[in-house]
Amino acid sequence: MTDHPTVPDSLVMKGREVRVQAVYRVCEALERADISYVFLRGFEHLPDKIDNDADFLFKRGDRGRAVDTVRKALHDFGWNEVKNLEFSPISVTYAHGDLEDSVRLLVDYFEHIEWHFIPYMDPNSLISYAQRVDSYWVPSLAEQTFMNLTTRLLYTGKVREKHRGVDGLFACREESSRFRALASESLGDKASDVFCELVQTESWGELEQRAAFFRKAVICHSCLRKPWGVLLGMGRYLRRSLKRLVKPPGFFVVFEGADGVGKSTVIRESMDVLPNVLNLKEPSLFHWKPKKGGFTNSTQPNNPVDPRGAARRGKLMSLLYLAYHWIGFWGGWLLEVYPRLSRNNLVLGDRYIYDMYFDPERFRLDLPGWLLELITRFTPRPNLVIAMVASPKVIHDRKQELSVDEIAMYQEKLANFCNEREWCTLLDANESIDSVRSNLVSLVCASGEK
Repeated sequence: MTDHPTVPDSLVMKGREVRVQAVYRVCEALERADISYVFLRGFEHLPDKIDNDADFLFKRGDRGRAVDTVRKALHDFGWNEVKNLEFSPISVTYAHGDLEDSVRLLVDYFEHIEWHFIPYMDPNSLISYAQRVDSYWVPSLAEQTFMNLTTRLLYTGKVREKHRGVDGLFACREESSRFRALASESLGDKASDVFCELVQTESWGELEQRAAFFRKAVICHSCLRKPWGVLLGMGRYLRRSLKRLVKPPGFFVVFEGADGVGKSTVIRESMDVLPNVLNLKEPSLFHWKPKKGGFTNSTQPNNPVDPRGAARRGKLMSLLYLAYHWIGFWGGWLLEVYPRLSRNNLVLGDRYIYDMYFDPERFRLDLPGWLLELITRFTPRPNLVIAMVASPKVIHDRKQELSVDEIAMYQEKLANFCNEREWCTLLDANESIDSVRSNLVSLVCASGEK
């Protein structure tokens, strides 16, 4: 497969779904750059359509060049890279069109075929046995069937229904022999005999019941035959884990602003639009302090009680109150926010610890401002704080908790806070909701690029 024929310039793209066009451009660019590859998954419905993701396998050392090549090729076609994450593959998301309603294509760049850090297929063998279909390279029937069956079996203990059609495999002597050779290379002779017999007889229930047996076989066989490969895989796994530990892939946004500024409406819009814009999983929302059971998909506050007008706590009680909640914010971040960020989720906060600095009267605190500001510096901070501001009179007309002058002072404090921190930005809520949503998307995207 080393000598790739060039994709003809006459390849007709007009009229094809934009993701399909992009995938053909990717394959063409890789071949022009003389980068050997296999289109692992996502090609099944071509040329009619493609799902949101496409998986490609490259030879060791070629993956970085492939990522650069594809980025340039898609950029020339109007696609932009919006997210780049390293799991076992490098997963890159590209967007075409307006950010809010863009078409997305996720490309996974594989260099190894492994279960966590245990290799179970030789990538070079997959590439050398690849077959050309249309204008791209795909795994042979034996490689594709073995990969589909073992990947799901090792990771989930299940076999997908769509992967259970193996009649064509065993009807072809060459493909059947290759399938058995792959099983032997990955599982060892004894386990491969059991595996092949269960697959050939389509005994899927028993195959799934023996998933633990096959996992053990893969581990033992890999450790005996390729101990250095296992150690290198473990090193890659630990490096990826540490990288995600230091910089989790999710995004944490906090909204601050006076009651009546429109936070609930904007947060509701954020929950709809930001997961797609940032390529994140489902959003989670908490009100003020993250805690177990305190996350929801509802933008309705938890019946807050405004204690303004009540006597302030004494200095000692204020200090104890502050310390108690500061510990709670740390606990909530470690146990609730951070795990969600590690899973590539969007986390939204309707207020946060900064509220104690912006509005100490709400918490009946009798403490100096410098101390309240200092405590915020030693609390896990979000990726972005959106401080919403609007006309004090408009806010007061909606909610009368603060006077017009108090709202103006509150918003001045917000503005000063944001001016001193690059991760905090003001959002003008005086405009229409469409304009506010568009400005919000721009602010979040600009923050994500920093």
